[in-house]
Amino acid sequence: MVFYWIILILKVYLLFDGMDFSSVSIKKANSNTRKKSSFFCADLHTYKPKTNYDIIALNEAFYYIHESKKSDVLNTMIKHLKPNSIIIVSIYREGLGCWEYFKNDKFIALDFSTVTTNEEKTYWKIGVYKLA
Repeated sequence: MVFYWIILILKVYLLFDGMDFSSVSIKKANSNTRKKSSFFCADLHTYKPKTNYDIIALNEAFYYIHESKKSDVLNTMIKHLKPNSIIIVSIYREGLGCWEYFKNDKFIALDFSTVTTNEEKTYWKIGVYKLA
């Protein structure tokens, strides 16, 4: 079901902002022309979105946030979600110290999947949530 969400996002978006801590990743993203898209370098610890979003995806990012800042970063993202919007979280393997931030009264889980590979220890867990 998670793949359905991703395909839906890619088909109907009006604006796509991509952010990464790595300037190399941003340079690579900007090398491909994408309509209605912008890519920029920023640090999730201090980033303040300039607009509100229908969807925020934390793709292999949340576990890099310092433990003392996870709540602050997540609250900043929540403040920039439009009504009836979703947050998608992708975490490599178990993501220890991450999932409990989404298992509370702030969120309702819409979907949760594990994506595996042929290698036993290579997998991702992906959750789709809306605000309660």
